[in-house]
Amino acid sequence: MNVTQARELAAGLLGRPVNAAQAVGRGGNNRIFAIDAGTERLALKSYPPQAEDPRDRLGQEWQALSFLAGHGLPVPQPVAADPARHAALYTWIDGRPLEPADDGVAAMGALFARLQALRGEATDLREGSTPVFTAEQAERQFAERLAPLADIPPLAGHLADIRGSADRAFARARARLRTGFTTPSTRVLSPSDFGRHNMLATPSGLVFLDFEYFGWDGPEKAIADTMLHPGSAFSAPERDRLKDLMLAALPDEPGLALRLEAMIPLFGLIWCLILLNEFRPDRRARRGLVAGSAEARAAETRQLEKSRSLLSWLEDAHDLAPA
Repeated sequence: MNVTQARELAAGLLGRPVNAAQAVGRGGNNRIFAIDAGTERLALKSYPPQAEDPRDRLGQEWQALSFLAGHGLPVPQPVAADPARHAALYTWIDGRPLEPADDGVAAMGALFARLQALRGEATDLREGSTPVFTAEQAERQFAERLAPLADIPPLAGHLADIRGSADRAFARARARLRTGFTTPSTRVLSPSDFGRHNMLATPSGLVFLDFEYFGWDGPEKAIADTMLHPGSAFSAPERDRLKDLMLAALPDEPGLALRLEAMIPLFGLIWCLILLNEFRPDRRARRGLVAGSAEARAAETRQLEKSRSLLSWLEDAHDLAPA
């Protein structure tokens, strides 16, 4: 979608003229345009369809933000949507992105706690993007993430390291989980793509963005994904604080802390694989990168280093290094 198309689409959704449209952001999966309509500024979010990922990201986020804004949580409010053209309008949030020096941990813990208090009113909400309610599901997701990367030559050595750590992590989880390799199917409301990278500081406080993967998930995955999300780049003390706050929001879940400790390495190793998606030809094409170009090589190098760094932390923090 270009600026002219964004302007026309926004005008059609609003039913009135639009003064201007400006491209202001492009994530890995979508594009954002600032829409000026009279004295009002709105955000038009485009959700291009993806052949390799048929999930309804627009529908997921629209439902999530309708629910969250309706309960007064600090998120953008839905305005209008055109599912046929894969786009929606939301209120504009005028704020600055958080920086590594900004905390955000307390606000994240508070939002997670508020979500859990609303679970009784959220029975009609969808499951999250890639929910995990049992350890077996985590193992299957690891295998599914590994398969598209397995034949990419530059990754061979690193993937061998990841596989070795995964074998040790899954074996240890099987031994530690008291109910065998199955965890209780408790459900929590998970923001999913949740962290410093999706928060804005505004004069009235922190606002949370990007809920296209929001929904019901297992508590172990919700907590582990938030702690480990590369977009937040939390320090070890920040991860521990966040874990404690999120566990405190679920006081009636016996054994959750022990199950979480057994499963954190499983989700961390999945993140090691997600970070390597820049090497996949389908993802490279979607981002408009040419194989072998300087930009593509820089992206691959950056993500490979992040994956290696996370693997190193997992091996040190959870004793997964080879003997």
